[in-house]
Amino acid sequence: MKGQLILLSTIVLLFISCGNEEVNSEGPTTSHSVPLGHFRGISIGDAMDVVLKREPIDSVVFSIPNQVMYNIGTDTCVLQVSYEFEEDTLHTIQADWFFLEEVDLEQMAEEIRMSFDNKYARQEGQGDFEVWKSVNAEGEMVEFTMMDASTEYGRPVLSLTIYDSHQ
Repeated sequence: MKGQLILLSTIVLLFISCGNEEVNSEGPTTSHSVPLGHFRGISIGDAMDVVLKREPIDSVVFSIPNQVMYNIGTDTCVLQVSYEFEEDTLHTIQADWFFLEEVDLEQMAEEIRMSFDNKYARQEGQGDFEVWKSVNAEGEMVEFTMMDASTEYGRPVLSLTIYDSHQ
């Protein structure tokens, strides 16, 4: 069943990513950054209801008791975000940007680097991963990893994982 959900979400993502949705100033955003939070105003340790209020309900691809996945499309990419919970508390954010052009991937990666370098402590990367660490409001270590996943997907894809690293 879980495999079918993943397959279904992948098919939906492919259909969405092939479209060319126009964006206006009030439209969806695939940006990672807002002034507060680890990602789009959401932080590791947030309650599920806080996360659900932050993301657009019409972008939900699927929801199960411990995971909610969103697809948010613009004219340059599709952002697929998965929020995973344990006991109603957010412990992992997985964000993948599926771009049409490599230049857009490079621009987003640079924006994330600049933002995270200003907010978090950069660590020595592991292989192709760039790594940052921080401490959340509960005093727990949070790790951020980013990598270019284009080889894996066969198209420009940037992958970001944010998780409670004591798990």
